[in-house]
Amino acid sequence: LHAEAVAAPVLLLHGRRDTVVPPGQSRMMAAALRKAGKTVAHSEFGAGHHGWDREVWGTILSRTIEHLRPALDG
Repeated sequence: LHAEAVAAPVLLLHGRRDTVVPPGQSRMMAAALRKAGKTVAHSEFGAGHHGWDREVWGTILSRTIEHLRPALDG
């Protein structure tokens, strides 16, 4: 997964009903990043496929802004 090469904080957002990229893929990446000592935020949404259902967009945008806030404020 090359997690050791990652330099920036990572945000992983995944729909639990994704059949294109199974949620286990983001779980494995999050675990590899943590093992490599990297900063990672990982969230899964029950109301999500490979795209996002409208009901989770507000949460996704909030988590994205929260993740980017240090860079935006810095």
